[in-house]
Amino acid sequence: VPSLNGEVGTDKMPSRVGGSFLKILDLDELIAPCMASYEDIMVKCATDHKWFTDITERLKVNRRTSPLFDTQRWVRNWELGLLEAVTKEAVSDIYVLEE
Repeated sequence: VPSLNGEVGTDKMPSRVGGSFLKILDLDELIAPCMASYEDIMVKCATDHKWFTDITERLKVNRRTSPLFDTQRWVRNWELGLLEAVTKEAVSDIYVLEE
């Protein structure tokens, strides 16, 4: 689904997040700067089967290689960050309960 970013959409967080995801996935052509462009993209998705298939295939390929979808790395970094936070001597209001 295209993302509306620009004169209409930039004030909405979901539009900014969607636009960021599309940029990371190298699908910039799905980012619409205005409602008219958004409608044009939607019409193209519905009527240009070859173009839409290309977009879909690029999404599948880029999803496998993008750090955005690397859940294992995200979890590892999150856990390392938590460990670092609780091992800092200056932090006194974080408690880790061991089961």
